[in-house]
Amino acid sequence: MKFDHVHVKCRDLEKAVEYYQRIFGAKVFARQVTREIPMVRLNLGGIILNLSGIGKEENLPEPKVREKTWERRGLGHFGVVVEDLEKTVGEMKRKGAEFLVEPREHRPGTLIAFVKGPEEDVIEIIQRDKPLVF
Repeated sequence: MKFDHVHVKCRDLEKAVEYYQRIFGAKVFARQVTREIPMVRLNLGGIILNLSGIGKEENLPEPKVREKTWERRGLGHFGVVVEDLEKTVGEMKRKGAEFLVEPREHRPGTLIAFVKGPEEDVIEIIQRDKPLVF
């Protein structure tokens, strides 16, 4: 089995696409409509990020404004690895990113920060001294 993608439902699809392009440098590689729902597929550091609008039959509640990292069950966040956390966080802030957790040591050799996504979701930014081995 191999991990394939992350899918985020978006109130404003184009705003979300712009956010991931501007903040993370994601690249659009496909646009499509499936069952009358628009979807944009992005390459985010080698991982597929699917963003889709909300269909007519999908009655989804408005997301609660996120004030902390863990507020509900289910998917808590997804993470991306960077080489220099402080530099990346500074660049992301200049581009308008809002951080829920500022850079800090998670454990020896691992620094983390959490940024708020466009749908009140959370993305972890990670710097590791050594790659994970599994």
